[in-house]
Amino acid sequence: VLFGNWTDPSDRAEEVVLVRCDESSLEVQCHGGVAAPQRILEAFGQSGCQFVDWSDWRSASNDDLLRQEAAGALALARTHQSAAILLDQYNGALRAAVAAICAELAAERAPSAIEMLSELLAAGQFGLRLTRPPQVVVAGLPNVGKSSLFNALLGYQRAIVYDEPGTTRDVLSAETAIDGWPATLLDAAGIREAADPVEASGVQLAQRQLSQADLVVWVLDATALDADALTSPARLAQQHAACAGGDCLADESLLVVVNKIDLLDQAPAGTPWMAPTSAVTGDGVAELLAAIGARLAPDSVSPGRATPFTPRQMELLEHAYQAAQSDQCERAAVALQRLIG
Repeated sequence: VLFGNWTDPSDRAEEVVLVRCDESSLEVQCHGGVAAPQRILEAFGQSGCQFVDWSDWRSASNDDLLRQEAAGALALARTHQSAAILLDQYNGALRAAVAAICAELAAERAPSAIEMLSELLAAGQFGLRLTRPPQVVVAGLPNVGKSSLFNALLGYQRAIVYDEPGTTRDVLSAETAIDGWPATLLDAAGIREAADPVEASGVQLAQRQLSQADLVVWVLDATALDADALTSPARLAQQHAACAGGDCLADESLLVVVNKIDLLDQAPAGTPWMAPTSAVTGDGVAELLAAIGARLAPDSVSPGRATPFTPRQMELLEHAYQAAQSDQCERAAVALQRLIG
């Protein structure tokens, strides 16, 4: 390991650390940002060096397919928690699980292999989100406090808040982390029949976002609901969505929020379906974030757990599962061998 100054032809110096990794590779570490790395790369280029994309270089230098995929996924990880899971796969968690299933198939213990494959497929539904953050859409009728709640969940003002119905005309988005898991939070226009063509376009866009969302946080105005509605807000949210021209939402993709509880004499008690919240005072926001986090990662993720994380892996696991269910153990084993490369 050496420390010194990198000097380019114009005599501009840049402090660097030079590491000799092995007989044929060196690593140059410099200051962050754009200017310092670019200056050094230009010097390499002027010396006749050939540039290779990092993912292509890693693929060429590593013949372990799962490690290649895990390394690429790690570069896309946005939180410590998602990176830790992917690092477990890089270190062999998924390979070990697939090897164990292959052993069951070789012993013709199809029921055991099917159970293990089913567990991997279930884990993969979550694993796919490690590099593709789920979309969480904050939606509802106009003037229920969606934009205020959107800002409160983010922790800063991203959306314009105004008490005029139809203020939100487009879908705003922001990358964030909720309870340690990456997520894309979206603020959609209020769902209603709109005469204004610009607002109507925003409503249509909001409805498309609802159909594509991994989770919909449907916001209700606590001051506009009667006592019976507060005991069953989920059904009311379904009715609102249907009446507004949108599809009814599946229970597992819907989280109902009763907002503006600061305007009530007594706040309603929360239920598994309902998160009483005030975007103005912040009451219930922490609990809402925890509820969203539980939906994004419904199962506890233990260290070292095998977790598929690419569509390719999931497709081959599904092939193996279907073959094992048909008592075609050899065909299932071939799919798993293709998975690990």
